[in-house]
Amino acid sequence: MSYGYNARGERTLLQQLTPCQVLGAQTSTSTGDFWTVTDLRAALQQWFAVTYPSTTSYYTLFATCDFTFQRPDGGFESRRSADVLQ
Repeated sequence: MSYGYNARGERTLLQQLTPCQVLGAQTSTSTGDFWTVTDLRAALQQWFAVTYPSTTSYYTLFATCDFTFQRPDGGFESRRSADVLQ
């Protein structure tokens, strides 16, 4: 069973909802479409009155829910060395 699912095989709240749906206009991004550590921290505080002292704990929770790191729009995209030289 994937860690991103609960014991009944259902998706977790993080997978079902966007930060905007949970936090409204208080999200850390302009659209609130993607989870950030700041938004995850606020959601866990709201849902469970829990705050972890280490940012690593939030990264671990993301990984446990099968989330992956995504660069924001406009981020660096790697290119092959041969393409750069041309």
